[in-house]
Amino acid sequence: MTAGTWGSRLRIFGFVALCAVALLAAGYATQPQPAADSPPGFLWGMCHGLLIVFSLIGSLFNDQAFYALPNSGDWYDLGFLIGATLYLPWSRLRRPRLTHPIDVVPSSGFH
Repeated sequence: MTAGTWGSRLRIFGFVALCAVALLAAGYATQPQPAADSPPGFLWGMCHGLLIVFSLIGSLFNDQAFYALPNSGDWYDLGFLIGATLYLPWSRLRRPRLTHPIDVVPSSGFH
């Protein structure tokens, strides 16, 4: 085997090992039980996701979190993800479409 093959195998092994460690660590993560009668749900998660940038800036100056804990769980997470995806600039990675086609005039020769 060549050195390039070993390097790519080592890189893949490192990525798989990193994913395994991340999954193992995520298995130990817990969330406190909701103390309120109605913890924030899908719509509050969406609102918090839309305000993520402003909350992040505010958290630099205050002791403030931009993710509500405790929350209602998966529905809050889904709303937060949708809200953040709608707002954050990298959610719009597609190329903008031209509204008017560009007219290309063929040249008649050298000028």
